[in-house]
Amino acid sequence: MRTKFAIRTSSVFAEQLATRLAGLSLLVGLAACGPGEAPRDPTKDTVTYRCESGEVFDVFFRAADPTVRVTLQGAEFDLPQVPSDLGIAYSDGSRQLTILLDHANLTGTSLGALSNCIDEDEEGLL
Repeated sequence: MRTKFAIRTSSVFAEQLATRLAGLSLLVGLAACGPGEAPRDPTKDTVTYRCESGEVFDVFFRAADPTVRVTLQGAEFDLPQVPSDLGIAYSDGSRQLTILLDHANLTGTSLGALSNCIDEDEEGLL
């Protein structure tokens, strides 16, 4: 009897430990990001966003540089990172890119505001 209880207790303990370790891994991953910054796949330099309007734009993230390059309809422009209360933001004073997780909004373009833009690689996961 005692052996069965010990085995059952040990498997419950193992499940609880696995759950706690998974939660800890998530917290460590999020802590590695800057304030308000969404975790991003470090092997992926360029993210393509598709907006609800059908427009598509690319954002190139440079390693160790707080500036991104945006490509929209063949035109390229650089946006430096700026403080943001939510997510991460880049702006040159006239155009602004805000990113929260896999969603982005781009304003101040010749097309007007591009909103509800989703990372194409994540689109099917929603």
